[in-house]
Amino acid sequence: MIAEKQSAFNGAAMVTFGELKANWLETWQTTVKPPTVTREKMVLKRIEELMADDVLLEVITPLLIQNLLNDYKKKYHSTHSTMQHIKCSLNKIFDYGVLHNACDQTLRQFKGEAREASAPRSQVS
Repeated sequence: MIAEKQSAFNGAAMVTFGELKANWLETWQTTVKPPTVTREKMVLKRIEELMADDVLLEVITPLLIQNLLNDYKKKYHSTHSTMQHIKCSLNKIFDYGVLHNACDQTLRQFKGEAREASAPRSQVS
């Protein structure tokens, strides 16, 4: 049983975003209360609209994530709070991936603003 769990949480075994997300959730949900898990699952549904589970971890870059966040915000007219929840969840998932050598360090603590890449900060509402 230990060998089975160990291989499931081996960074090399996590190839897609969906695998990383599922492994993170399985580990994380044991550390929080059920209502928190329920809320997080709602955020994960939003993330599924952003990025498909079959996206390979090796092709995910901060720029890709930034563009996906920008597109999501435009499409759904999302509030700042919603975007912060999504980014926070992505940070937790990618921190887990970096910790387990499943993805590149550059994805750790993605803090980009969900705004137009060409718009200066002062013009963002």
